[in-house]
Amino acid sequence: MERFVREQMNKSESKEFKVQGLHLDALLPQRPLHNEGILFIPGSGLNSKSGRPILESLAADGYRSFSLSLRGHTGSEIPTDFHRTGLADYATDTGKVSSFIQQEFGINRGDQIIFGHSMGGIIAMEHAKQGAKAVVLLSSGVPFEMTPEFLKVLKIDTKTVALQRQQMEEAVAKGEVIIRTQKDLERWFSGKLPTDFEQNREMYLQILSQESYQSRLETYLKPFSVRPEQISCPILVVGADNDQSVPPAISRQMAQYFATDYLEANGSHMFMFEDDWPDTAQRIKDWLEK
Repeated sequence: MERFVREQMNKSESKEFKVQGLHLDALLPQRPLHNEGILFIPGSGLNSKSGRPILESLAADGYRSFSLSLRGHTGSEIPTDFHRTGLADYATDTGKVSSFIQQEFGINRGDQIIFGHSMGGIIAMEHAKQGAKAVVLLSSGVPFEMTPEFLKVLKIDTKTVALQRQQMEEAVAKGEVIIRTQKDLERWFSGKLPTDFEQNREMYLQILSQESYQSRLETYLKPFSVRPEQISCPILVVGADNDQSVPPAISRQMAQYFATDYLEANGSHMFMFEDDWPDTAQRIKDWLEK
């Protein structure tokens, strides 16, 4: 992985921007080979650094690539009412960054390829309603229409749903937030951390951030309603065969829901940090070339 990362970074210039209080990472190839640009939206409790493997891989192929930290996440401003921040707020953040990319780099919204990981996939779908070149959903959360199937696959019954809803609503009322830790990483890596974790512990822990209970509640129980006909651009759904957070059965159902292409990676919920990621990245790039 280290050799792969180093080789990609040698080909691009790394920059950071502040967009109306939002942190934005960019990898800009010395010789852009595409009119399209990449915008990565991170998952719950993650920040712009979680998009680094994707930015590096696509920048190496000549794509100008960007990854943001949503409000309240590492590098971005933290609103005083962050505990009440929901998916609509994050969709607003994504829209601001998308407009900045258009104004600063001349990459129109219709030429932006939106990558969304986990919770970020829900935001990516909502964003794409207003236009995009393509959408790539990585171990994505589901639209509202698919929540019954999602909860069923996760074996969460109605009694548990009611209890979790009550607990999260109480946490919001108390002003509490979620602090992500190494235990979350272990769960997202399905109990098996990458072989270089101890050597690069700081790098891995830097991708973590705090999260609001409101957005967590909405991700599982009240996500955006997204009907297939509302997204006119191509969609690629990417699942992972050992993902315990978003089981591949859900990703496959998502592809069926949108009647679109499906790709299954080797790995966990955080497959883009695992050894087989370069192969998965190549398969995604092959799809984009189509």
